[in-house]
Amino acid sequence: MYYKIENKCYFKDIEYQIRKELHSAKENIRICVAWINLKSFEDLLLQKSRSGVSVKILCNDDIYNNRHLNELSEEFLEHIIVIKNPISRFFMHHKFCIIDDAIVITGSYNWSKRAAFHYENIVILKNDFNIARQFKHEFADLEYMGSLSLRNFRSIHVTQRTSKFVLGTYSTPRGILETATLQLWEIDLSNTTYGRLGEIDIPHFFTIMEIDDSLHYTMDVKEREVDMYNMERLQIEKLQTLFDSFQTPVHAIGTAIISNSDEHLEYGEPPEREIYLNWIDMRLKKVLPSSFDAEGDFENLWHETYF
Repeated sequence: MYYKIENKCYFKDIEYQIRKELHSAKENIRICVAWINLKSFEDLLLQKSRSGVSVKILCNDDIYNNRHLNELSEEFLEHIIVIKNPISRFFMHHKFCIIDDAIVITGSYNWSKRAAFHYENIVILKNDFNIARQFKHEFADLEYMGSLSLRNFRSIHVTQRTSKFVLGTYSTPRGILETATLQLWEIDLSNTTYGRLGEIDIPHFFTIMEIDDSLHYTMDVKEREVDMYNMERLQIEKLQTLFDSFQTPVHAIGTAIISNSDEHLEYGEPPEREIYLNWIDMRLKKVLPSSFDAEGDFENLWHETYF
C-alpha cells in the first residue's frame, strides 16, 4: 500500500486543527502535552474512547493540571497520567500527539486556555511512520515512569549534574544457554575515569538484545514500523525489568565502537573510538549521553571492551 507523506504547519486556529485530527482517530490517541485544558477536551476524547479508540493522556505534574483534575469525571480520569521529571524543579515539557500510529502533531502549542492568544505553532506530520515510532517511544518512556511508585521513581537520584553511573558491557554468548558476561563499570563522565565493579553472567542475554527484522521488508510500510516499535518496546522493557532486579543497579549498557568504521577501513582515516550506549535507564535519559568519546581513561575502557 502506498502512503503519501504530508507535512503542514499552522500558526492560527490551532485548536480547531487539533480537534479535527482527533475526530479522525479510529484506533488510538496518545496525547503528551505539558499543560492541557482537560475539561475542554473531555467530551471529545470520551466519545472517541467509547467508540473503541484507545485514549491515553500524559501531562505535567503541577498545580495547574492537578487543580483541574477534580473537575473531571472518573471515567475520563482513567485515561490521564501526570508526569514528574526525574530532575527536580524541571518539567515534562512536551507538546505532541500521536493518532493511529500515523499522524504526529507537535510544536510549541500547549492545549491550554491561554495558548490561543500566544504566538504559537504546530506541525502535523502524516504517514511518516518512522517519525511516529520515535514519538511513540518517548511517550512509552514517560508512561512507564508515570506508572512507577514514588519509591521506585526516586530510587535513582538524578540531577542536572549527574555524571556518575554504572555501565554494563557484554561479551559474546557462550555455551548451550548462550550466556553473556556483563562487566560492570563505574563511569565518571566529568573526570573521564572508570573503575571495575564486578561481573554478572546472564543466560540468553542475546535473545533480548537481538531484534529479527528479516521479514520486515516484505511487509506494508506502516505495519513494518508498528511491528518494529512493538519489538523494540519489548526489548526496552525486558532490559529495564532485568536491570531493576540486580542488587547492583545497572544504569546503561554499552558497546565499544569505531564510529567512522567505513572511512577508517576504506580510506585509512584514524579511528574515532566511542562507547555507544545501547540502552539507558528511562529515568536517566536526559542526563546521560547516547555515546561518549574514548578519551583519557576511557580509551583503556574502550580497548578492554572492544570485540
